[in-house]
Amino acid sequence: MKRNPEAWERSALAALLHGFYNGVENAFKMLAASRGGVPSSPDWHSVLLQSMAAPAGSNRPVIERDLAFALEEYMRFRHFFRHAYVFDLNWEKMKPLTEELEGVFARFAAAVRAYLAAVPAS
Repeated sequence: MKRNPEAWERSALAALLHGFYNGVENAFKMLAASRGGVPSSPDWHSVLLQSMAAPAGSNRPVIERDLAFALEEYMRFRHFFRHAYVFDLNWEKMKPLTEELEGVFARFAAAVRAYLAAVPAS
């Protein structure tokens, strides 16, 4: 039997996905302060994410490109969630993000720890 959560469960999972990417982006904003600043263009969310997968001056990338690609899906979902109604939430679109969340978070946390360990203290 195919699992299709009720509307309230989808809402809770959607809020979790939204909160996850908010946390990721907040960490990236803090890191960006030491890597040239937070972008200010209209598409700054995307620019910030992509900047974390690129070297900045003498600093190596914070994350690998494949992780940036995975995080981009969460960023897109977060944007959708902010402008959607509960009845717009589609389990089939949320399911991969929900199932991959733990692994993506582990990769993100490991990448940030490795980056911070490699950056000389100022």
